[in-house]
Amino acid sequence: MLGDGDEQIRSMAVTNVIALHKELVLSSAAEESSSSERRSSSICLFHLPTINVKTGVYYQLADTETCSQQPPAIAHLTNDSIEDCRMRPLLLYHPCHNQTVEQHVKPVTEASTQVAGFEWRDGITRQKIKSRSLMKKFDTKMQFT
Repeated sequence: MLGDGDEQIRSMAVTNVIALHKELVLSSAAEESSSSERRSSSICLFHLPTINVKTGVYYQLADTETCSQQPPAIAHLTNDSIEDCRMRPLLLYHPCHNQTVEQHVKPVTEASTQVAGFEWRDGITRQKIKSRSLMKKFDTKMQFT
């Protein structure tokens, strides 16, 4: 919603995210003051909200009012950078067409011709990648002999 072209939708998203951020800061401060020992390595799990498939607009798919976690993609942003989204849409850069992705297209395509179902296709693809990593790799012919 922060990247939407409509300014009203972005403004609604900014308001929700900042309110959620303030709520999270207050709750984490209360937890730190109540706990005597500090946790050095804690894992924060992101729980997906329930999806409303009967809506006609995308921003009502998830109930953002009951969310208790900030989306991981914008967790690193400050309140000032979120406020900037009221004027211009947020653009996140997530590279998806790099060399590693392109190298996995062929094994996934081959697996999809052999089996049906995500679990089976994923298993075959992972097995091919694992077996290729175990094989010796020679850079020159001299290393081969």
